[in-house]
Amino acid sequence: MENCVGRYALGGYDGDRMVSTVEVFDPRAGLWREAESMNSSRGYFGDVAMGDSIYVIGGLDNDNQILDTVYNCSLPKTQ
Repeated sequence: MENCVGRYALGGYDGDRMVSTVEVFDPRAGLWREAESMNSSRGYFGDVAMGDSIYVIGGLDNDNQILDTVYNCSLPKTQ
């Protein structure tokens, strides 16, 4: 996912389990930085950026149960 302040890597499957991590790439510095993690591990979800937020929709948890929740990740304000 990309917006005007960077690229985001959200959750997903790390080859062993679903993860809740959120990472932000700062193209000016050329570095990935960890941001506040999502409140639950999930993979195979949909996401959309709207306004100042990324919405992470559904997906699977570590038990391969379908999630029917939406997580709201607030984006940093543009300088």
